[in-house]
Amino acid sequence: MENPKDIQDKLTHLRSYVPFLERMILKLEVRSQQMCSSKGQLERLHGLHNFLTKPLPKVNPRPGRHQQQQQQQQQH
Repeated sequence: MENPKDIQDKLTHLRSYVPFLERMILKLEVRSQQMCSSKGQLERLHGLHNFLTKPLPKVNPRPGRHQQQQQQQQQH
């Protein structure tokens, strides 16, 4: 598993693409209105944009081996 700093650095890098995504979404929206094209690509871009712009939910770390052993001892 990667450390949180590496993950945060990767997310920061990915979020640098948000302005590009916003421009692509606008272009595809205009094009889809003009050509009545399929909205699959536009929906995927919206999903990617939401992923990159919305804060990630906090994930509770899985209990470590030491915590699991303590829980088992408390049950006995």
